[in-house]
Amino acid sequence: MTTPVSFDQVQEQLGNRIYDPTVQRFYDLYVEEGCLSSYVDILNLLPVETREMVLSAQETQVHKEKALWSVFFARSYGFDIDMSVKIGASTEILWGLSTVIDDILDNDPSRNGKEAEWSRLGKSHAIAHAVSSLEQTLSYLSETVDPQIAKMAYQYVKIGVDSIGRHHKMSFEAPEGAILNNYIERDGFHTTFPIESVFFLCAGSDNRLLRELDQLRLGLILFNQAGQIANDLSDIWNPMQELVRLNDLREGHITIAIRTLADVVSTPESRHLNRLFGVRRDYSPYEIGALAEMVRNPLFIPRITRRITDTYSRSYKILAPRMIPGDASMLCNWIVYKTKRYDK
Repeated sequence: MTTPVSFDQVQEQLGNRIYDPTVQRFYDLYVEEGCLSSYVDILNLLPVETREMVLSAQETQVHKEKALWSVFFARSYGFDIDMSVKIGASTEILWGLSTVIDDILDNDPSRNGKEAEWSRLGKSHAIAHAVSSLEQTLSYLSETVDPQIAKMAYQYVKIGVDSIGRHHKMSFEAPEGAILNNYIERDGFHTTFPIESVFFLCAGSDNRLLRELDQLRLGLILFNQAGQIANDLSDIWNPMQELVRLNDLREGHITIAIRTLADVVSTPESRHLNRLFGVRRDYSPYEIGALAEMVRNPLFIPRITRRITDTYSRSYKILAPRMIPGDASMLCNWIVYKTKRYDK
């Protein structure tokens, strides 16, 4: 008989990688509200090897804001907390699975300094485990929350996976609007699915609440957009090391960061950047030097980081008034945590 994984085991495995007090506060709330307990319940539905992969992937994802959106807004609107916790825990599982699939489709051998699951297990095994985890998570949602919520989750996951394929077909000249729309499609399962689920279960046909849901969608889309652009930027620059992985550029995955860089550099440099887009090989020292020079353009970092902070600010102005004061304060601290690196 398979031995279930315990709450304490999972808490120790996930909690050991937290080094920031803001991240810790979100994690503590994740535990206090019962999200971790529900997460463990889902884990124990999985075969042992699948469970181990999910936990291994989760070790690189200690940020718990995605799992808490449903909880935050259930608290502020007086909705069912138990249901919101189960939705949040399921979202956390889906997020972990998405990182596995993203790394496979992006041909990315590592994530946050850790070997990618597909590289460690092989692509076929990683995909099989991800599919098994998805099936069990949807079953959990169907049985413990509502079958309609499970169907909604599946649709969001399908849209997200399909959007990755569309993203990979985008050219260097793809318009910014198309890139941003792709972000919305790709991340809807953890951006709008959690709150739409809670409102579906608890708001009924109340027009006032449905108008509130529209505003929450917008606020969360902006919040995620800021985070996605920041993530894109980290692929080509960070405050401590100007050039880093370059995976998006090398694999030919257009991002807002690359699009912005192309817009601010000279025409010859933009053409050179285009030639380096999608080469699917390691860059030569000369090419790395040329890219470093482009990134040092005095317009680039101020423009892209200002966009990130401004987008977070727009998100906060929409979301904070719709949260209880303590949760709004946590959101403010989270945004400071995510943007303080740009003050250096």
